[in-house]
Amino acid sequence: MEDGFAFQKRPSPETLHQYQLSRDDLVALQRCVQTDSWKKLTDSINHQTSIGTMWHLINKVIKKKHHSALHHSPTQFAQDLVDAWSAQARTSNLPPYIHDALSTHKNYRALRLASALLKTEEEDEEITEQELRRALAKGKATAPGDDGITYAVLRVLLDVPGNPLLQLYNLCYNLGYVPRDWTCSTIVPIPKPGTDKFRPVSLTSCFCKVLERILLSRLMFRIQDKLSPRLYGFLPQRGTHHCLMELYTRLCPTSVVGFH
Repeated sequence: MEDGFAFQKRPSPETLHQYQLSRDDLVALQRCVQTDSWKKLTDSINHQTSIGTMWHLINKVIKKKHHSALHHSPTQFAQDLVDAWSAQARTSNLPPYIHDALSTHKNYRALRLASALLKTEEEDEEITEQELRRALAKGKATAPGDDGITYAVLRVLLDVPGNPLLQLYNLCYNLGYVPRDWTCSTIVPIPKPGTDKFRPVSLTSCFCKVLERILLSRLMFRIQDKLSPRLYGFLPQRGTHHCLMELYTRLCPTSVVGFH
């Protein structure tokens, strides 16, 4: 400050140079203090740091602050904080006995799934008419794909002598082949109410969606009892709220929760 006042009172190359040197020394000193403080903060974070504590720290560092040479982007500080915590909270830092338990269960589940998928049973037989009717019954009156064929048209084909739709699906099943046009989709952007944003909707062939339902039913019949009871996504009658309910029922004051 004294060098700054001296430069304001007597502007000259000498006082300007002295003021710049003092300013650089101050910036370097404050950066060292800031680095030491940040290091102490990150060293205090580990895999036992609670989600609530992390959320409080992140909100604290991203508060609106003025950018300067000494204070960089608050968003960058928050990102550094998340990176530091995630690096110390990853599963590699868990105790060895937990690693052994996770590895054992992982290998066991993989073996059970492999044996279920390789097992030859009656499900390897051709697609039946009952399977086709059940899959078509689940089809809602949605927009068709590029071919313009709806579920209503496919249901009419069930009454055609010889059931050509069933023969087509069995041909695809036995050959392990799906027409390329069935795998293509048309993406239609739909405006979101009250905003200028859009929600993309993918329109695929109803032919393909029916076949996917049939194969999914067969696959789930084989592996559903082999799946982990901790699996909540992509399963019927299961969702995020089931996971949260189980989490809250198991929490205690000493619980450690990690999300990835």
